[in-house]
Amino acid sequence: MNRPAIERLLLCLGGLIAAIGLCYSAIRQAPVNDEFGHFFAGLCYWQTGDTAIFNVNPPLLRSIATGPGYFLGMRAQPPPPPDTVARPEFQLGRQLFIADPQRFQTYLSLGRMFVVAITLLGAVLLYQWARQLADVTAGIVAAGLWLAQPQILSHGALITGDVFCGVWLLFAARVMVWTMERMTIARSIGLGAALAIAVLAKFTGLVLVPIVALFFAWNADRYRAWKLAGCLLIVVATMLVVLAIPYRFEHWGQSLFEYRFVSSTFIDLQSQLHPVAERMPILSTALWVVPLPEQLVLGIDRQQLDFERGLPSYAAGYHGHHGWWWFYIYSMLVKLPMGTWLAIGFAMAIGVWMRSSRDRLGLPLLILLSMLAITAMQDGFAQQHRYILPAYPFLFLAIGVVAGRALVREGDSTGPRLARLSGRAILVGVVLSVAGSAYVAPHWLSAFNTLAGGNRTGFKCLFNDASDWGQDTYRVRDWIQAHQGSMPIYVNSNFSGTAELRAVGAEFEDFLSDVEGLRRPCWLIVSKSNYVLNPSLEKSLDRLPVSQYIGGTHVVFELSTID
Repeated sequence: MNRPAIERLLLCLGGLIAAIGLCYSAIRQAPVNDEFGHFFAGLCYWQTGDTAIFNVNPPLLRSIATGPGYFLGMRAQPPPPPDTVARPEFQLGRQLFIADPQRFQTYLSLGRMFVVAITLLGAVLLYQWARQLADVTAGIVAAGLWLAQPQILSHGALITGDVFCGVWLLFAARVMVWTMERMTIARSIGLGAALAIAVLAKFTGLVLVPIVALFFAWNADRYRAWKLAGCLLIVVATMLVVLAIPYRFEHWGQSLFEYRFVSSTFIDLQSQLHPVAERMPILSTALWVVPLPEQLVLGIDRQQLDFERGLPSYAAGYHGHHGWWWFYIYSMLVKLPMGTWLAIGFAMAIGVWMRSSRDRLGLPLLILLSMLAITAMQDGFAQQHRYILPAYPFLFLAIGVVAGRALVREGDSTGPRLARLSGRAILVGVVLSVAGSAYVAPHWLSAFNTLAGGNRTGFKCLFNDASDWGQDTYRVRDWIQAHQGSMPIYVNSNFSGTAELRAVGAEFEDFLSDVEGLRRPCWLIVSKSNYVLNPSLEKSLDRLPVSQYIGGTHVVFELSTID
C-alpha cells in the first residue's frame, strides 16, 4: 500500500472516531444556554413563521434542527409580539425544557445530528481543497487539525451556528475560487447561492461579501468588463433572493426610513441620510429601498445594540461590562491544544520563506485576517469565544498547505532539509492535537490547553461557553443523586440552572455567595463560570481545598465544621 493510500485510510479512521465523538456530544451534552433560545425560536418558526424571535441569528439552522421535533409533535407556546429590545426566547426555551426534559433532549439530539453531518463535511472540504493546493498530506493535516480540536468536537454538535457557519464560509470561498477560474452564468448563480447560505448560517458570513467584490476587481484584466459586470449582477441578485427565502420575503424591500432601529449606529445612519432623502424626493423611493428581509436587517441592528450596551465580560482575571480587542486572540491562545500551536508556529516560520506556498495562501489568510480584525473591532462584550470558530477552517487550510509544500521531496529555495523538518514538526503538532483531545474526552467544550492550566484551573482564563455553559446538567444531577442524604448539598450554578437541575430530578439547596452562612458539614457545588464571575466568592473559595470535580464544569468542596 503506497503512502497516499495509507494517509487516506488514516483520514477515514480519524473521521470515524471524530464522528463517534461528535455523536456522543450531540446525545450526551445537556442543552447549553443558547440552545434553549434556538430551539424555542425554531419551533415558533415552524408553527407561525415568526422570524422576529431570536432575530440576531438567521432562522436557517434552527428551523432545520427543530424540524424533527416539530414533525414528531413537539410544540411551543409563542410569546406575544416582542418588542425590539427584549429577548424572551431564552427563558421560554428553559420553560419548555423544564416541562418535559426527556422529550426536549431527545428532539434536540436529533436536530444536533444535522450539525454533526455538516461538521464532518467541513473535514471533507478541507481535505479536498488542501490536497488540490498542495498534496494528500496537506489534506490530511488540514482535516486532521479540524477534527482534532476540542471546540470542534463540542460546538460542532450544537445548534448554535458557529461551526456550522465556518463550514459554509469554507464552502462559499471554495465556490468563489471555482467561479473565478471560469466565469459563467451557472457558476455565478452557484456563488450567489453559496454566499447566501453562508450568511444564513450566521451573520458572520457577511465577511465574504467585500472579499468577493475584491476578487471580482482583481480579475478585471482576465474578463471583459461587460461579462464581469453581468456575472457580478447575477451573484448579487441570486444572493438577495436566496437570503429572503427563509424569511419568506416578509417586508422585503422596505425603505430605510420605515425601520425602527434600536442601536445608536443604525439610528445615527438613518438620521444622517434622512435630510439627503428629503432633498432628493424623485429618487427617494428607489434609492433608499433595502433589498433585504426586514428581520434580517433588524437582527443585525439588535446584535449591534448588544455590542453598544455591553454585557458582563471576563478574561484572564479582568472583569468588565465591555470587552477588549485582544479577547479572541487570547481565547485562541488558551483554548487551542498545544499541538495545534506547535503546528501554527512552524507553519508561520517556514511559510514566510516558502515562495511556492505564498500564492496558494492568499485567500485563506485574507479571510482569516478579516475575521480576526472584525472580532477585534467588536469589543462590546467578551464572553463568547466561539465567535472566532468560523475562522478555524481557513487557519487549518493554510497550515495544511504549508505542511504539504514543505514535505515535497525537492523542498524549496530555503533548503529541502529545513522545509521537510518543519513539515514533520507540523505533523507532530497534528498528532499531539489528537492526543490532547483524546486526553480531555469527553469534556471537550470546557477544555483548556496545558499552558492555560488544563481542565483543572484553565477555567480561570475564560467563562461562559468556554467552561460551563450548561452541558453537564445530567452529570451534576447524577453526582447529587449519588451523594444524597450524606450531608446537605448546596449548588451555585446559573448555566446548569437550578430550575433545570430540579427538573431532571436533583434535590439540593441554593447557594449564592455567603460561604460562612452554610450549615456544616456540607457539600458545596460551584459552576466554574460562576466561580470567576464573583470576585468575593472566588476569594473565599480559593482558600478551600477542592474535593472533587464534576465533568469539566463544576468544582465540589467538602466543608467541615472546622473550616
